[in-house]
Amino acid sequence: MSVLVVVISLAVVAVFMVRSTPQQRETFPWLYETRGHVWSVSISADGAYAAAGGADGEIYFFGRASSQPSWTYTLGGDVVAVSTSDDGDYVAAGTAKFKVVLLDRDGKLRWEFRTESAVVSTAISGDGMYVAVGTWSDGVYLIDTLSGKPVLHYQTEGYVAAVSVSRDGSYLVAGTGSAPRACGCEIYLFSRGSSSPLWVYESEGDIYSVSSSQNGRVIAAGAVQRGKFGQLHVFTADSGAPVWTYDTEAGIFSVATSASGDYLVAGAGDGTVHLFRKDSGVPEWIYQADRWITQVAISENGEFIVAGAGDLKVYLFAKHTSTPVWTFATASEEELPDHGITVLQVAISKDGRYVIAGNYVNRIYLLRV
Repeated sequence: MSVLVVVISLAVVAVFMVRSTPQQRETFPWLYETRGHVWSVSISADGAYAAAGGADGEIYFFGRASSQPSWTYTLGGDVVAVSTSDDGDYVAAGTAKFKVVLLDRDGKLRWEFRTESAVVSTAISGDGMYVAVGTWSDGVYLIDTLSGKPVLHYQTEGYVAAVSVSRDGSYLVAGTGSAPRACGCEIYLFSRGSSSPLWVYESEGDIYSVSSSQNGRVIAAGAVQRGKFGQLHVFTADSGAPVWTYDTEAGIFSVATSASGDYLVAGAGDGTVHLFRKDSGVPEWIYQADRWITQVAISENGEFIVAGAGDLKVYLFAKHTSTPVWTFATASEEELPDHGITVLQVAISKDGRYVIAGNYVNRIYLLRV
């Protein structure tokens, strides 16, 4: 999901020591404090490596064993999106200053690609061979990681708020938001070798999040209709007509799919988390948090779901119940800004053992499931 609100300044806050339950203390391996709001986080498939980026213009790369970064890289401008390959060998990151970079596990710059407008979203294929990039006004790119050159570029009507790519890079999904003179709210599916979409679906609202199964054949997209209502659209790669659509009373800001696509999760602006099976538009369960859900993620097998919310908490669920396995407060109530955005990004390792979380008060947490 793209960064929706950027606040110009934030008062300096004291370090918050989490007053947690014993369950929370077991869950909390480490914390790292940055010099700016954390806009994006990502984690390798086994949780051995994690990356983050934010308002201080830095990319942070961690090994699981230490709260100190293995390296940092100064990108400049807000780092709005970071993505790691499954093995943690590559990190792709994009900045509002018209730039995408690819770095290796040692922090070495492999290439830099200049866009024509601000980068809004990135994703890297699980095998690390392709990087998808969504931009504010020059559409969507798919870049070969070996050459640093696009194998696909398509000019969309709206800004590309979200991208997702299959594990081998054969399919790319892009979701767009409002254009200056029209809605421009569309979902695009591309195959790697094509110069035009396989199909396009026109949504009634801005598409803030897209996700696809590992093989790219199951696709989910979350829509926000003028900030008031929402829809979850589910597709197969074969057709641009939704298999089903689920209507919500608030916009859907984040969606995620399991590797097989059998399970789908959606987070909404009214604080609800919804879990679905792919063949049914009726939720398996719904959980109500106190504030809006900013990000959701799901493990490879669909067994665990994680959600970050504006009530300062990270929520972990098992798929069989809406009762959280645990919740974790990332800051104190006093640190919550007036607009209520705190936990902006969460990710879970594919093996379902580790969660990385980044929040608005400059903190990155590694949490143990």
